[in-house]
Amino acid sequence: MSLQDWYNDIPPITRVLFTSSFACTLLPSFGFLSAYNLILSYQSAVQGFEIWRLFTCFFVYSLGLPFLMNMVFLYRYSTALEKGAFAGRTGDYLWMLLTTGFLLILIGFWWPFSTLGKSLILVIVYYWSRTNPSAVVSFYFGIKFEAVYFPWALTAMAILLGGSPIPHLFGIAVGHVYFFLEDVAPLAYGYRLLKTPNFIYNMMDPSLNINTGRVPQRAPVRRAWGNGQRLG
Repeated sequence: MSLQDWYNDIPPITRVLFTSSFACTLLPSFGFLSAYNLILSYQSAVQGFEIWRLFTCFFVYSLGLPFLMNMVFLYRYSTALEKGAFAGRTGDYLWMLLTTGFLLILIGFWWPFSTLGKSLILVIVYYWSRTNPSAVVSFYFGIKFEAVYFPWALTAMAILLGGSPIPHLFGIAVGHVYFFLEDVAPLAYGYRLLKTPNFIYNMMDPSLNINTGRVPQRAPVRRAWGNGQRLG
């Protein structure tokens, strides 16, 4: 498979996230843009009407090995969601990212954070782990565990590498809020608060949203240990 074929095979939402992350990271790194004009700033975004910051703040990283690892996680688990839990529900996946992104922006204004990419990746990883709780993940040094523990393993690794766990923890928290409202509440209480607006579906090719009548189901619990998904 050629590089172009591989790129074209990436699901549409994941492709936008992946491409935007590279663009908003590489262009400032090589002097074509100022990263300052892309990061989250309440004064600039709200008072200065620089609305694009509300989107670009999710795609700005420091160029280096951690950036590449983040892109691996973004590509792998966003693709897994878009082809798995959100298969035929591209509009629902976009709505998930918009709603969780909105919550992260509120947190970013409050904390404050200037970039929210790591937190968004943790939202994606957390939701994947809750919809595939018994999948086996092979982590660094051959350590294997069930997917439900994966977001916490990433948080622990960030601490061991000298980074802050706060972006990871906020991503996990927001991911859990979405999981509760989208998968738990409809089963437990019979209502769904995060129903995707029709205009989201209307802006897409109908073939991308053929399963929008999906009813949340509890993921089956199993304990079969296989080869897992190797990450490092």
